Amino acid sequence: MSMSEQSYTTQLRHHIWSAHQRLESLPLLQQLQQATLTPKVYQRLLVAMFYYLQPLEQQLTAAELPIPLDWQPRLPHLIADLQALGQRPPPLTEVPPLPPLIHAEQRLGVIYVLEGSRLGGQLICRQLTQRFGQDVPLAYYGTQYGDWSHFKRQLDQHWQRSPAGWPLAAAAARATFDTLHAWLQQVVMVETDDDRHKGYALDDG
Repeated sequence: MSMSEQSYTTQLRHHIWSAHQRLESLPLLQQLQQATLTPKVYQRLLVAMFYYLQPLEQQLTAAELPIPLDWQPRLPHLIADLQALGQRPPPLTEVPPLPPLIHAEQRLGVIYVLEGSRLGGQLICRQLTQRFGQDVPLAYYGTQYGDWSHFKRQLDQHWQRSPAGWPLAAAAARATFDTLHAWLQQVVMVETDDDRHKGYALDDG
């Protein structure tokens, strides 16, 4: 089947594949699936994701979409996990790099990535439970919402009616992976002796 014969969401998955793989190759995310993962590194990952998702989802929920879309922000679940771990991330002095969100079609592409990221959550939950036990907070990775097939059909039907919007969505979806990759590579959190947080460390030292 040629690309032109594939659904728009299938084409979108192919378009973002390399950026997705590049993100998952980061050492921090690799640690998430390894037996050497420590509670401290898990907490650091959640804090880093909080700093990225907070401004991103705030903008998404405040803006209009070109279609009524069945999606729910994941930030409340992430905050619940951080609270369960006793974490209260302080405000950052800089905004993380974010994908473009000016055009409504761009917002569809970003939401596609956010909703798609739920798919691997069950596997990650099993791995974290095996590693840390049943008491590990897993609201962020474990909470599922809606029907992925239905969600994709909503997008495909929209782009069948408005195909000119797909390139904007595809570029924004790829930019979501790229900006999150850039963010997780930055120094985001380093614990200091006075319990303030100024940056980010990937190791457990």
